[in-house]
Amino acid sequence: MQIPLTAELRPPSELVTFLLKGDPKHDLGSVTHRQNLVKAWSIPPGATILEIGCGQGDFTVPAADAVGPTGHITAVDPADPALGAPPIGAAQAHVKASPVGHQITFVHADGLGHLRDPTTGPWDYVVLSHSVWYLPDATIVQDIMSAARTKTKNLLIAEFSLASSRAEGKPAVLAALTANALESFLDGSSLQAVHNAVSPRRMVELAREVGWRVGEERTLRTPDGERYAWRETAQILKTPIWEDRVRGLEQSDKVKEMLFGMRDALRAAVEGLEGGMNDVVNMDVWAVRFEAD
Repeated sequence: MQIPLTAELRPPSELVTFLLKGDPKHDLGSVTHRQNLVKAWSIPPGATILEIGCGQGDFTVPAADAVGPTGHITAVDPADPALGAPPIGAAQAHVKASPVGHQITFVHADGLGHLRDPTTGPWDYVVLSHSVWYLPDATIVQDIMSAARTKTKNLLIAEFSLASSRAEGKPAVLAALTANALESFLDGSSLQAVHNAVSPRRMVELAREVGWRVGEERTLRTPDGERYAWRETAQILKTPIWEDRVRGLEQSDKVKEMLFGMRDALRAAVEGLEGGMNDVVNMDVWAVRFEAD
């Protein structure tokens, strides 16, 4: 699904060239989805944004395009620039060299620390676009929400919803929960995408506790070409990495059998699709705008 373009925005097919990527169909789907988020949130020209967990810039680029030459994006990520596929440092350098690069400042820093720095901000918006699940736990999520209250009146969050309006998206829900369950028994240092599969309902509770209210929320479908769910599912079912990590846990057999049971439930959900793995799509995405009380 693609929300109709406005005349002021570049088409996703152009924006994707500003990113250093390698899977054309997935990359175009990713950019299209993030441009849809920009539109859903009605981010205007001239806006200033702090993006927490920017990674390679998938949301940064459409956001910079939307705010235009009078706006600015401060994009923060603490990850090692040498890590990622493509490496985060190389990807950000590629973005900086693009036509929207002069509107972006990449900062290698922890998002919470950047918010708490008295020399930073304020911003019109603080955004977490598909970065909440990378955070260690819900306590950090709420700490970021609380710190953002001092720097903005608008907190925008987009994350997978743990629900799917399509049968083909049900494996994505199970894959996220299965990955999160394993991460719960590890030290948090892995590079996996799901450390903290906090739900929309729980995020609303956390936000209200620190002075935010829901201004607007909606559910979106991602373009079918975006392959996050396929990748997460394949990592659990098609490679030995996940099983090796479970067997290496210093946990009881009961815990390990619980994890294997979750994997097998995921396998059954995939096998229930006519096309198997080829039919797996992303679950729905929850997009919310919190307003300060």
